[in-house]
Amino acid sequence: MAEPETMATNSHDIKLDEKDIKLDEDDIVRDASETKENAKKEEEDEEKPEEPEESASETLYIQNLNDKVKLIYMKATLNNLFRHFGKVLDVVAHHNIRMRGQAFVSFANIETAKKAMKEVQKFPLYGKPMQISFSKTRSEA
Repeated sequence: MAEPETMATNSHDIKLDEKDIKLDEDDIVRDASETKENAKKEEEDEEKPEEPEESASETLYIQNLNDKVKLIYMKATLNNLFRHFGKVLDVVAHHNIRMRGQAFVSFANIETAKKAMKEVQKFPLYGKPMQISFSKTRSEA
């Protein structure tokens, strides 16, 4: 078999299983820089602290409710919306300034609350997307 000819001074010859492969310096530099970028991204991902999982509760805290809707209609709507996920024990909403646009919905168990939160998160109710999280305190319902 004949010896391969060298095309340029800045290329490297590699012989694998009797096949000639030519790599230019540009290919090697580009591959090295991509490897460095990937390593930096992996380091950044490792440095980010993992967000602690929000402690689940049977009660959902709902924000961004339309405060122009009458309280009795809002409670009935929330009850009808969330009863599709399981037994709703109580819906608490107030119209005072401090609690306006907020409500609590209590379920019989945590699994039901998790499912409801996942399915209804950002659901537009009366023209505003609901923001749902688990309540920090346990409901007395």
